[in-house]
Amino acid sequence: MKNNCIVSQIHIPDFDPQGGLSAEDKKEIVDTSIRNLRRCNPSAYIILVGHGHEPYESTKELCDKYIWEDLHPIDGGGTVVGMPAQYKSVYLGIKHAKEKGFDYCLKTRGDSIIAKEDILSYCHEIITKENKMILLTQQTGKELYKFGDCFMYGEIDLLCSIWDESNDPLHADGLIHTGMSFVKHFSNKIPPVPYNSQAILHEDKNWPELLKEYCSYRDIGVIGFCDLRWNYNDMKSDWDITKQQIIDLEYDFEEIYWGRRNGWHKFNSMGQVVSHGDMCKWAYTEAEFYK
Repeated sequence: MKNNCIVSQIHIPDFDPQGGLSAEDKKEIVDTSIRNLRRCNPSAYIILVGHGHEPYESTKELCDKYIWEDLHPIDGGGTVVGMPAQYKSVYLGIKHAKEKGFDYCLKTRGDSIIAKEDILSYCHEIITKENKMILLTQQTGKELYKFGDCFMYGEIDLLCSIWDESNDPLHADGLIHTGMSFVKHFSNKIPPVPYNSQAILHEDKNWPELLKEYCSYRDIGVIGFCDLRWNYNDMKSDWDITKQQIIDLEYDFEEIYWGRRNGWHKFNSMGQVVSHGDMCKWAYTEAEFYK
């Protein structure tokens, strides 16, 4: 069993409105993210995929595989145009992981930090103990087929199926498209639209039942999933010191948990999500998922 593989995906435009970041800012963020991954997972096979301005050469040298393309079109809000937007980049990385013989893989983002040592063993232990195929976190919904796509660890064939660039666009919302692709993997048919909470999708299971049959779930703070994108400009004044603290896991990561700054999720002191803002009121918490 080979599970020590990480696919990190990012795009680097001239300017990213999501965080107010220049290309140089994003290169710094990606460099910090990859150094964090390498420091905390020294034996991992790291695949960096993306498009736009190229990362630093020193960033590339930390990776085992580097796959890059010219910048895909970006809209005024900083979102990649096209549906599915980032699927081609992610799929190229996961496809390469499968070709290298990996049975499991972690998909993450190049503007994130995972504040946990050996995240691959941690994730694998969870899905093995719970007898599941994939581990998810927030942005996974109790309804609407929303399936968190920022962080996921799972069986390589399932990830290939979810992220397959040849999948027809199933919905304009990327989270919903991902969830519908997840359903299609098992049922071999497109789930009904609009979402119907009572619809039987596969083997007498509706959406929540299908998720709980095949997925494990942990809150963002529990896995240490953090966002540099929206926090970087507030950290720049002492960046050299801050960057090293982040890489060495000596930073106060609670303040930069994914979605905290945006008000999407609210956390307790243990990193557990206790409530959501209006934009994410449909999302599961770990406690709700296992209720």
